[in-house]
Amino acid sequence: MILLLLAQGDPPLFEAFMTAALPQPGFDADGELTRFILEEAEGQTEQPFVEWVMNSPEFDAKPQARVPTVLRIIDRLVPDERREMVVERLRRHPRHSVNESIIRLGMRPFPGTTEADAASPTSLSRRGEIELVPITAGRFLMGSPPGMGDGDERPQHEVEVRPFYLGRQPVTNAEYRRFLEAHPDAREPAYWADRRFNQDRQPVVGIDWEEARRFCAWAGGRLPTEAEWEYACRAGTATAFHWGDDEGPAAEYAWFGEDWEKGGTHPVGGKRPNPWGLHDLTGNVWEWMEDAGHDDYEGAPVDGSAWTGGEEGLRVIRGGSWGGGPVGLRSAVRYGNPPDARHFTLGFRLAQDLE
Repeated sequence: MILLLLAQGDPPLFEAFMTAALPQPGFDADGELTRFILEEAEGQTEQPFVEWVMNSPEFDAKPQARVPTVLRIIDRLVPDERREMVVERLRRHPRHSVNESIIRLGMRPFPGTTEADAASPTSLSRRGEIELVPITAGRFLMGSPPGMGDGDERPQHEVEVRPFYLGRQPVTNAEYRRFLEAHPDAREPAYWADRRFNQDRQPVVGIDWEEARRFCAWAGGRLPTEAEWEYACRAGTATAFHWGDDEGPAAEYAWFGEDWEKGGTHPVGGKRPNPWGLHDLTGNVWEWMEDAGHDDYEGAPVDGSAWTGGEEGLRVIRGGSWGGGPVGLRSAVRYGNPPDARHFTLGFRLAQDLE
């Protein structure tokens, strides 16, 4: 009946129908029906889809996940003569996640995005559907020079890193839930029932180092090494932060500095990425590393591998959090944490070796 109705050649009817259908929870669920509608309906126009994107500046988890689907429909419907105008309008959207989706579709990148964003083909983990970004091999200076940072960030030393995959963003609650469903005996994360931390697109917190490692093994990967993480964070930069030496732009790239009692984690991907297209490397949550804690870099490996056998059984965490200050966002900042800690500022990111 829907197909017959929309095949009558009445453009306002198509627009009105889609305007009403887009906000419905089941819109994504029946992709086959949507495909048939787009093939059979007369008077098709991209307008209701563009309006839906532009009038949804603050997405919660489900609508935000719908954005790539809607942009693909726009890409299919918009005629060449209007394409530049439509993309120009979409580029004014305040959420960077919309920019990223347009880049992945091969539409013209937005201002403020880098060539690296557009040129980063992604892969999915073997299980869990974690989006992975390929990190190319290279050398970099790890740590901080004299006069910057703490003593555990020195001596600055050259490290060679092999190519690997790294999660575009920290592992989310939705992704961790798939692991729990596959392992009914696994312990739920701490704060699993706390609305400040338990929304689907928020990074999972309240899991210890061993739990993070078990998830990574299930997904077909591992925790990143400390050298890999800093190399990926810097993305070719040698400045204090991956965006430069001035902490002024920090709020464009990181969630930090919030009230410990009232604040909480944020949906991943809401801030600008680093030059490699990686989100939330700084701020939002600290991230578990494979490495053991050490007081400094004397004797550290120079091949990018994990450094084991550290002091007091600590494990390294990197990246800063939603409740910390801007100093924790520096690329070289590192701390040691007890491996059994299950804190509301602490999550992790998946790494995977290249096949």
